[in-house]
Amino acid sequence: FSFISIDAPTVIAETLKMAEDGDGIIVRLYEAEGYSTKCTPVFSKDYDVSLTNLAEREESEARFPLTFRPYEIKTLKLRSKHE
Repeated sequence: FSFISIDAPTVIAETLKMAEDGDGIIVRLYEAEGYSTKCTPVFSKDYDVSLTNLAEREESEARFPLTFRPYEIKTLKLRSKHE
């Protein structure tokens, strides 16, 4: 079982934690080798995903693939989809 898989070898999932506001899961990704790259993270279940800043304030809906500059950090907030 894997909660997340990433299709770019230079992008690392560095943080997985509950959101500070208690509403969702935070996943922090970073490009670790100094390359511009794109990646599409795949999660173990379907989530609504938004991009946040490092303080976990939502900025926009996440669009995939994500584009990373060298050494860039991206923070994602995941919420369960209500069916």
